[in-house]
Amino acid sequence: MGHVKAQADEEVPWAFYLYVAQQLLHWDFDFFYHRVTPAFWLQSYVVWLQANNPDAIDQTAGITYTPDQVPLYR
Repeated sequence: MGHVKAQADEEVPWAFYLYVAQQLLHWDFDFFYHRVTPAFWLQSYVVWLQANNPDAIDQTAGITYTPDQVPLYR
């Protein structure tokens, strides 16, 4: 039974999503849980990364990802 829970936790890293929302983006839990879509969360996190750590995203790789290619639930 514990193995099933551990496997499910690996699929959706909620702690990471919540950390980014609350600590980096300064959203409260209600806003994150009830109003934010995964695409909006991802876009906000990418904008935060570009502003605070421009070296985190390699834009010279020539690869463009769209929100529908990201493994998040919609």
